[in-house]
Amino acid sequence: ALVAPNLSSELVPTSTRLLLQTKLGRQMLRPLLRSEIGEVALRRAWYDLSKLSRDVLELYKMPLKVEGWDRALYEVARLKKEVDPSEVSRMCSVVAGTPVLVLSGEHDRVVASQKS
Repeated sequence: ALVAPNLSSELVPTSTRLLLQTKLGRQMLRPLLRSEIGEVALRRAWYDLSKLSRDVLELYKMPLKVEGWDRALYEVARLKKEVDPSEVSRMCSVVAGTPVLVLSGEHDRVVASQKS
């Protein structure tokens, strides 16, 4: 069971959350994320750029072509900014006794190992 893929303090960057709060911002964000800006963000998160081929980039862009993807991003952005420690405890109690494997990248630039 996946309890939470990211328990860091911010689910969606502040700038993105601000844009998503207005209709104009949402309209601006769609093409921005589909353009080079989205690609730059992906490249920044990739550890070994030599393995980030054009085909892999295209696979990462596929979800942005699904109808309603922007609405889903909006809903995630509406979630509270920080995960309450009591909520983490509750989530962990649900899977108590289940074998757990925590994976963390040593060079992860998106979620630091300490927050995994």
